[in-house]
Amino acid sequence: MKSQTESGNAFEYAIANQVAVVFDVRITPADRFDSLHRAFLNQPRAEQRKCIRAADEALTFLIAHDERFEETTGVHLQSSSLGKEGDVRDVVIENKDGKEIGISAKNRHSAVKHSRLSPSIDFGKEWLDVPCSTVYWRDTEPVFDELERRRGGLWRDLESKHDRFYVPLLNAFIDELKALHTRDPETISESLLRYLLGKHDFYKVVKENGEVSIKSYNFAGTLDWGTRTKLSGQIARAGLKGRSKTTAEVIFDNGWQLSFRIHNAESRIIPSLKFDVQIIGSPEVRSHIIKLG
Repeated sequence: MKSQTESGNAFEYAIANQVAVVFDVRITPADRFDSLHRAFLNQPRAEQRKCIRAADEALTFLIAHDERFEETTGVHLQSSSLGKEGDVRDVVIENKDGKEIGISAKNRHSAVKHSRLSPSIDFGKEWLDVPCSTVYWRDTEPVFDELERRRGGLWRDLESKHDRFYVPLLNAFIDELKALHTRDPETISESLLRYLLGKHDFYKVVKENGEVSIKSYNFAGTLDWGTRTKLSGQIARAGLKGRSKTTAEVIFDNGWQLSFRIHNAESRIIPSLKFDVQIIGSPEVRSHIIKLG
């Protein structure tokens, strides 16, 4: 069974390729082109056809609702390094006036980010441009030190890994986020949303089994389809989701609701855990679903 990452890469390539075919332009070479093309070719023929069909339907819809596509002069696949800088676009369509249309492409998942916590990652600095406090590092140090001592072992062999590692890191993350938010609520709230949702306007295209959905994240109002997406506001609540030992929720007073599920990602132990960040509530995000039959 092909990995989730490889199937996602295949769908990114399919969208870029459909843009190139429809507008008779070239895909500008980039550092990810070969790996994404290879991922597409590695899919079974049936899955390749599904990717192309979903990409074609989504592109047809967007062309009909955003006139800027008519000015397309090129397309490129975004460098993966830009995602760490807050650019979540996977495929970027270039226009003759120098403007861009971004697409975030997902295959059977809708996570907006896969950020990590580790002893070398200052999430406050990287996400919000405000360094984490000594209290955060004091609270997380014992957890990361224990994981470092067990480096190379298997996560499945750890007893009570949720209570010993997941929950302490989630609590430290939540406490630090609340502390940073208390200093400057509006700035921290908008910075967090900008980091997770992206610095640029974009269309999110998600391929599921039997359908493809399109959503408009129109923060600056540059997209022709979709109302202006509201970001200003403050965090109303941040905490663990019910009795969960893996998931924190951050709820804003402007309608945004985010879920942060922490997991080890790798089978072997390293002193690093990954977030799967999902949007579970949003204000004024226009969406459309196309059944593929």
